[in-house]
Amino acid sequence: MERLSDKAAFLVNHGIDDQVGVVEKAWLDAAEKKLRASVRFSKAMKAEEIYQDVIDGIRQKISVAYRIHNMVLENDVEGVQTYRVTDWEPYEVSIVSVPADTSVGIGRSAEPIEDEKIKEKIIIKTNEKGKNKMENEEKKLTFEQLANANIVRTNEIKAIAVKFKVDPKLAIESNATVEEFRAYAVNQFNPSAALPVNNGVELTPKEQKEYSVSNLIKSLRTGEKSFEKEVSEEISIKSGISPKGAFLNYNAKMQRRDLDAVTAGSGSQFIGTTQRGDLFIDVLLNKMCCSTLGVKVLSGLRGNLKIPKLSAGATYGWRATTNAALAESTPTTTQIELSPKSGGTFIDVDKQLLIQSEPSIDSILMNNLLNVCALGLDKAILHGTGANGQPTGIAATSGVGSVVGTALTYAGALSFLSKIEIANADVKTMSFCTTPAVKAALMSREKISGYPVFIMQDGQLIGYPVMVSNQISAGYIVFGDFSKIILALWGGVDLQVVTDSTLAVAGLQRIVINQYVDIGVEQAGAFAVTTNFS
Repeated sequence: MERLSDKAAFLVNHGIDDQVGVVEKAWLDAAEKKLRASVRFSKAMKAEEIYQDVIDGIRQKISVAYRIHNMVLENDVEGVQTYRVTDWEPYEVSIVSVPADTSVGIGRSAEPIEDEKIKEKIIIKTNEKGKNKMENEEKKLTFEQLANANIVRTNEIKAIAVKFKVDPKLAIESNATVEEFRAYAVNQFNPSAALPVNNGVELTPKEQKEYSVSNLIKSLRTGEKSFEKEVSEEISIKSGISPKGAFLNYNAKMQRRDLDAVTAGSGSQFIGTTQRGDLFIDVLLNKMCCSTLGVKVLSGLRGNLKIPKLSAGATYGWRATTNAALAESTPTTTQIELSPKSGGTFIDVDKQLLIQSEPSIDSILMNNLLNVCALGLDKAILHGTGANGQPTGIAATSGVGSVVGTALTYAGALSFLSKIEIANADVKTMSFCTTPAVKAALMSREKISGYPVFIMQDGQLIGYPVMVSNQISAGYIVFGDFSKIILALWGGVDLQVVTDSTLAVAGLQRIVINQYVDIGVEQAGAFAVTTNFS
């Protein structure tokens, strides 16, 4: 037993170069006549994968490699000799897919079984971080406990994956923590991904190729029938709203930019015999915040929207005496009321540009014209004032937690979390939004003076992911569960074409985008904001 007990290798399929762990302890069970061992898995990627398969019950078979030192002949029947090994030496343990003996494997403990459930134990060695000396802390967990913990971890990862629209498979298989996956999920978002901006209709691949914004603009200008106007009419029937012009059948990003065929930097670059449309360079835009953090979108609305809400629940009371009556407790109800707020943008487009543009101005109009509307909605979710026709965003919502950001310390950053916990909101799916300047300051600000550990590290602040964007106003930090935001949409993206005498003389067409939206915060207590970071 000396060799096996002296940190023998734990291998995969007896591969000498395929070590995934080490034997921590080995002993002979005299009563059961079985050799047993506890092993510690490496933290290398492959070892983590093998360990996860063990926990999931996929890899369960074990084999022991050994050397025979002595054996004796027991019998000889018709030339078939049978030997008994009387002296042998085990020298490595392997987890195998096809063992010679299927009765050998993981979890075959000699400990008593309680309630007919398996109670075998695995010894896990974990390193405690943050100390110069890495001290091993031994933890004993039953298979049942490990399985339950893994189910909880897997479910939380899947929930985050749905919210952030990322594949959870690798995180689940690699045994990543929930916190690690949350940070990964936020960083995987397409920062320019837009909020849904209309209630379009499904088009076939052929129809999608035929659909043209230029044709729609032309038909609006001339009054002629077109396929694009037929699509708009279908959207109108679907939404029950008549557009001022026509509905665009496109869920896109929005950006305001005036385009013409002659002015440098405003459209003339798309005309020319050697135009390289394949190398088109788009404008740099702010990163979207709220759409990537799970805002709820309610589209296809017609009338005003009212959502009932329980603002205060019943309270528990005690009887003063045995037969005394309980005091009445009345829950408080309210509702979130949403009604259309109108916003949009316009651009002036040169008619010559529509005719001569290469690449087609359609894609440029789609990806740039619509961008500013999506960014406008995103900004309104954060900073809508509720005045002058604007929706009410997070920062202006009554009841949102307020955190003092002046000379913010690590203790101050923890106030974001405590504000939300005091309000009884769920903190598992929280995220931060802030500016690049705030990020830079927090990444260089020490938790404790003189120690090189900073308030914000590895893209996280107090253990939660941070979305950085210029959509956030200077000095602001917003923390909360963005799935508690409702973005309500009435109708679709309404496109109008306007040509007055002044524009006509200049050979221009004005394209106007209108949209009707509102924003509601389901639970103000699910957010905390600082407006004065310094």
